[in-house]
Amino acid sequence: MARMRLSFRRWGEGVTLNISGFWSGKYWYDEPGQPIVPFLALLEDSGGTLSGEITEPNTAGYSSSELKAFVIGSRDGNAVTFAKVYDGASDLAHRVDYVGGVSDDGTRLTGYWLLDIYSGGFEMSRTIVPEEDLEASGVEVVETAHTQPTP
Repeated sequence: MARMRLSFRRWGEGVTLNISGFWSGKYWYDEPGQPIVPFLALLEDSGGTLSGEITEPNTAGYSSSELKAFVIGSRDGNAVTFAKVYDGASDLAHRVDYVGGVSDDGTRLTGYWLLDIYSGGFEMSRTIVPEEDLEASGVEVVETAHTQPTP
């Protein structure tokens, strides 16, 4: 088995919530008859500045099987706001605004989205794997220094 290296920051006193990582989720429309759409997200949380990408099945057209979007936004404590901007390589090329909240343990993110006259909800989750389980599976775990963002 190939070894993988993983860097992390320990949570605890003086360490703030960080939502970086892989997330799986779904979003839905408030309007009846619309699909529930699953997605995968890779987020980077750099001191509350969010970036990343989302991949989801293409439910809007037939030019590809999936859609890709970029994420830009912010996190202030447990409050999260971000824009999902479709990359335009397939059937969609617009922005969707999201507002939500992260659970205290950092494993669940829920909220709502808005696009012109459309709206709906979303939820995302991730599994935080204990360090000893990672090491047992051959992952080299390296702790990095935590730096507090300047006010």
